[in-house]
Amino acid sequence: MDYTTMKPVVYVAKPGLNYEDVYRTVFMMLDRLWIISKLRIEPRSRILVKPNLTIDKPWTTGATVCPYLVEAIVRWFQMKIDDCEVIVGEGSMLGVDTFKSFEVCGYLELADRLGIELVDLNRQPTVTVEVADGKVLKEIEVAKTVLESDFIVNVAKLKTHILTLVSLGMKNMKGILPYKGKKAIHFLGLEHGIVDLNSIVKPDLTFIDGLIGMEGFGPLVGEAIELGIIVAGFDVVSVDSIASYMMGVDPYEVLHIRYAGERGLGVLELDRVKVYGLDPSIVRRPFKLPPRSIAGDYPGVHLILGDPCSGCIGSIATALTIMKESAELKALIDMYGCLTVAIGPKARLDESKGLTVLCGRCLYRTNVDGIFIPGCPPQSYLIRDILRTKIGLPPIYVSEDVVREAEEFYR
Repeated sequence: MDYTTMKPVVYVAKPGLNYEDVYRTVFMMLDRLWIISKLRIEPRSRILVKPNLTIDKPWTTGATVCPYLVEAIVRWFQMKIDDCEVIVGEGSMLGVDTFKSFEVCGYLELADRLGIELVDLNRQPTVTVEVADGKVLKEIEVAKTVLESDFIVNVAKLKTHILTLVSLGMKNMKGILPYKGKKAIHFLGLEHGIVDLNSIVKPDLTFIDGLIGMEGFGPLVGEAIELGIIVAGFDVVSVDSIASYMMGVDPYEVLHIRYAGERGLGVLELDRVKVYGLDPSIVRRPFKLPPRSIAGDYPGVHLILGDPCSGCIGSIATALTIMKESAELKALIDMYGCLTVAIGPKARLDESKGLTVLCGRCLYRTNVDGIFIPGCPPQSYLIRDILRTKIGLPPIYVSEDVVREAEEFYR
């Protein structure tokens, strides 16, 4: 569908959390969207439904997509598209088994009820796809299952993200990549990488699950908030713009949404989007956002800030906060006397004390005796896992091998 020649449509609804109300609302939204768009899907089409199940946490935490929202979507396609094949596919984050996420989030039972296949996109055969005009990616491996699908339904969450401010539809597409592709985007540049990915594999339809959202330290350990909201539309950029506005966030402040609009992947401007259902301003509820400054009290931590980006700040603040609450930070300070954390391309490292950590791609090859943590920006759980190993604790998600893997991308 060419979004440059038509006014994109976004549907906003608030069914609450009741199963029957969600089911009925999803059918109403899809019926209306199909009437408006006059879209036709051929019989016997293969339809991929891609929910956000990045981690093995129940949907009630706000981290993952509600299974009965997905059930309603699948049922609608099974009823409306003759002889279609619907599969549900996801590739959970590094260190998390996708089928464990399927199990914890209630998707094994859903698959049995609906007679559909669940697919771990992390472990599927891949196809290397060239990224024309990519900003950080020149090519990327994508799960073959995704490329062989005739229609992609992207089911994202309404939640904050410590690296990208929000995690919505465009960000959710990262789950179609195997582990190597996920690492490439995080190592080389997350915001531009998200846009590069969506430029080659763009969802045909995007739902945002705001039944229970997540604010604060999202996307994994934030606070769950009950909203009862669903947002849907064909243009993922417009859907993300409306959804971010509903979270109290200007879409221009979300770099990957802004970049996508500037690169012509969809419509960014709110006044150019036709909204059906509820007025977004009526259900707008400002979210508590991830930290954009390192304002916490971290005894024994020496920070060297060299004009860091907001993603680096959010990641460091999250890692230090979690380590402080778990007493890991105290153990680290007791062992080394001090922890020096340098972030930002202008960081001056002549003041380092104790154990020194260099965070982010912009400090790669810095001539300082310290621990390099890759990423653009680095992930908070990677920072924490590497520091855990320095006090004799095992990593929770990833090992230091990821640093060597990052260097392959940086050469």
